[in-house]
Amino acid sequence: MIDLHLLAYDWRLALVIVNWLLCSMVGWACLCRFAAMSRHTTRRRYRVAYVAVFMAATLSGFSWLWFGEWPGPGQLSMAAAWLALLGVNAGNWTNGPPEYAKSAPDAFDDLPHHHWGSIVGRGKDS
Repeated sequence: MIDLHLLAYDWRLALVIVNWLLCSMVGWACLCRFAAMSRHTTRRRYRVAYVAVFMAATLSGFSWLWFGEWPGPGQLSMAAAWLALLGVNAGNWTNGPPEYAKSAPDAFDDLPHHHWGSIVGRGKDS
C-alpha cells in the first residue's frame, strides 16, 4: 500500500527542487545583467529593478529553508515567467545595456577621436 504522507512529502520536495532550480536560473540571468551594467552606462531604475528581481529569486529559491514555506504552483509559475522574460530579452544585453536602459551620454561621447565606446560597450571605435 502507498503511504500518502510519504508521497505528499516527495511531491513537496520535488517542488522545492524545481523552484530552487528556476530561481537559480533567474538569479544567474540577473548576474549576467549585472556584469553588463554600471552606474555610468545604465539607468538607476534598471539597476535597482534587476537587484529586486535577484533578491526575490533568492528569497523564493530558499523560502523552504529560511521561512519554512513550501513552494507551490504560484511560486513556480512566477519563477518560470521571470525566466522566460529574461530569456526573451537576453539578446538585447549581449553588448551591454540596450538603448532603453542606457544612461545619459557621457561628457566624452562628443570627442572626435575617442575609444571610450569600445571600453564601456557603446558605439563603435572611431
